[in-house]
Amino acid sequence: MRTFLHRLFGLARARGFDAAGGGRRWEGARTVDGLNAAILAGANTAARRAGWYARNNPWVAAAVDSLVGNVVGAGIKPQSTHPDRAVRERLQALWLRWTDHAAPDGLADFYGLVLRRSQAPGLEGSRCPAP
Repeated sequence: MRTFLHRLFGLARARGFDAAGGGRRWEGARTVDGLNAAILAGANTAARRAGWYARNNPWVAAAVDSLVGNVVGAGIKPQSTHPDRAVRERLQALWLRWTDHAAPDGLADFYGLVLRRSQAPGLEGSRCPAP
């Protein structure tokens, strides 16, 4: 009786997805079997197009720059919390020395590597290329 009254007054709360339902509305609907395979099939083409637009369309280039600025911000600025001031200063000096030589190719410092890695999804279509 309780179930009947809930249905009668619209109190029944059923969870479900419209796309998983049946009926006349879904008779001609197309589906994708193997979603990952379908995505990977066009990944290279999509990546090349994304890179082309990021390099040749000022609106897309501005969007990539904005995204990089929001993701990276001012960059990683570590600060030691060691109780000894001399140790903190030594750690900071070691960090700064390392950041200058972080890139194996010598073309950028650590902050340049962070920038290149954060630009990669926009420039290379969600792939992270080797530096």
